[in-house]
Amino acid sequence: MASSSSSSSSSVSYVYDVFLSFRGEDTRKTFVDHLYTALEQRHIRTYKDDITLPRGESVGPALLKAIQESRHAVIIFSKNYADSSWCLDELVHIMKCRAENGLIVMPVFYDVDPSDVRKQKGDFGKAFSKQEMKNVNKSWRKLFAKQEVEDTTKVESWKKALVDASNISDGTKNVCKRHESMVIKKIVDTIFGGLFPLNSDIDEGLVGMRARLQDLISQLKIGSGGVRMVGIWGLGGGGKTTLATSVYMEIMHQFKSHCIIENIREESRKSGLKKLQGDILSALYKTKMEVYSVAEGKRKIKSMLCHSNVLVILDDVDDLDQLEALAGSPNWFGDGSRIIITTRDEHLLRKHKVDHVSPVRLLSHDEAIWLFNSHAYNEEKHIKDYEKLSLQWSLMLMAPLALKVLEGKSKASNGDIRSLCKMGHYIVRGKHPNNPEKHSRVWKHAEVSNMCFGDATVENDQIEAIELGDFINSQDIMFISKMKKLRWLRLIGYDVGNGEAPNCLSNEYWRYIDGL
Repeated sequence: MASSSSSSSSSVSYVYDVFLSFRGEDTRKTFVDHLYTALEQRHIRTYKDDITLPRGESVGPALLKAIQESRHAVIIFSKNYADSSWCLDELVHIMKCRAENGLIVMPVFYDVDPSDVRKQKGDFGKAFSKQEMKNVNKSWRKLFAKQEVEDTTKVESWKKALVDASNISDGTKNVCKRHESMVIKKIVDTIFGGLFPLNSDIDEGLVGMRARLQDLISQLKIGSGGVRMVGIWGLGGGGKTTLATSVYMEIMHQFKSHCIIENIREESRKSGLKKLQGDILSALYKTKMEVYSVAEGKRKIKSMLCHSNVLVILDDVDDLDQLEALAGSPNWFGDGSRIIITTRDEHLLRKHKVDHVSPVRLLSHDEAIWLFNSHAYNEEKHIKDYEKLSLQWSLMLMAPLALKVLEGKSKASNGDIRSLCKMGHYIVRGKHPNNPEKHSRVWKHAEVSNMCFGDATVENDQIEAIELGDFINSQDIMFISKMKKLRWLRLIGYDVGNGEAPNCLSNEYWRYIDGL
């Protein structure tokens, strides 16, 4: 997997993500082997000479070329690293590429102290002295043979490279005094994060997504141990899948294995639960696995994943049987695992006893207005002339699906618009479905009529928009006059906002309307 990096002047393409520089006799079959395997498992393309070097090529030029074609270089300083002129020459070239090409260098101090590398002392210094003496003897032999002597500054270039590399502030120290697996995980996570930065897959065009994503990540409590299941609940088209996928892209590198199982509601009906069980195992183990019964699938998932740290997204679940077949219990998964479930049925999540239910937080009024203005007029600032139009649309734009409909408004079907209207109706009625006086918008004539025949002297500070029938009486006018926040009044067959006046309304009433 080649990666690229951008500098201030140009974009450079790389053949390798990582170049490993190490002394074979010290670490090839131990630390380096484990590090290389961990990098490859994360699909990070790594240059390791005994694996990557083509047969028949000269070692020197091939290694130098590989360094130049790499985004990162990991230098594993061990006791005998400096006893190899190849290693020292590699190091010089690595530090040159760091200075000239922006190569990211990560020193790892394996059983040596950074100060020993910097000052060439201790066991590391002894190894360097041997190589230094070999270079001196080689020069003397050439001198006595009256041959051209190599540049006498070679040893000095080695020393400078050792000093510069050991001074890199974020080096990994004392590897032998720590659990190697944890050290390797930290190195791999750092490299992966550099190659695929956080936020790289967040669609910032989705208004409010960043805040919602951060809220959900905080509920996952990553790093706190245990197994945690979190549900995302909301209406169809409300942005559940988008949110879950965005979170997945942000945190997946922190897990040993990860997968997204999409459209479970549809796929379970079409292919059955055992097919979905096989899909989970195949995705996490990166090999084709089949399941021949749901009961077998449950046993396999539990036995194979109970010791694994995994991230699983179960998208669009609509039946408890699906959850019981795919993520029956927290003990099916290893410590640190996180399961994210999206559904339209909040009750389903409660019955499955997930750790947290996160309702899709709809766009605020300000976010909805911003979204409408930016797409309708290609401007972020609110345009005064379109205030009424923006207000009408703001209700419909409180869910992310509305953005897609707006972008394709010339192609939107009547069904799309009806769906958005239904969604808007649901949102408005919200927590008080049977108390219309607490809604911001009222349009059901029976509810309006009941309110009008109630106590018309009671002020209402909730209703902002109302629709009335084509017959208006004094009771209605009294009721409307007590609405402190009323901004939009619509009569069947008339549009007060456009100045159309039914004959039954008095001049006094119209003066009141004009002042709204």
